Amino acid sequence: MTTTKNNVNQSEKKKTIRSAEKNISRTQLSIFLTQCRKQIDMSLPDVAEATGISESYLRKLENGEMGNPSLEVAIRLSKLYGVDLNSLASHLIDDIDRKLDLEIRRYEKIVPVVKWAGGDISILSYKDKVLYLKFLKGLAVSMNSSSNLTYG
Repeated sequence: MTTTKNNVNQSEKKKTIRSAEKNISRTQLSIFLTQCRKQIDMSLPDVAEATGISESYLRKLENGEMGNPSLEVAIRLSKLYGVDLNSLASHLIDDIDRKLDLEIRRYEKIVPVVKWAGGDISILSYKDKVLYLKFLKGLAVSMNSSSNLTYG
């Protein structure tokens, strides 16, 4: 009986983890698109029919499983949802900035010696974040290659 109970607990934990991972993967754009669709009270099949965009592509966009949509797709959706392209673009920029911040944090863990002054990268411009990330990646590669050296 204990084994069955442990299996159920493990199964529940896995479901919770999968659910959390799914929510984390949702982007600002995917959340915005879902909200827009619900505001006009349309289902995914309805949107697919109205825009000529496949339902599976739309589902992936709303679940955050798809990269940025093409300009053509963005135009079709913005017309249907009654939002301007600037609104869609602002959500895309937020997503790009968030991904950049996450990658910087990941490299800061690899190269713990380096930390931006005060640790607050939000004060950096996009250009500075890109440069900082390149710097961190270069250090990580350099550290990795130097640790593979053998001294004889």
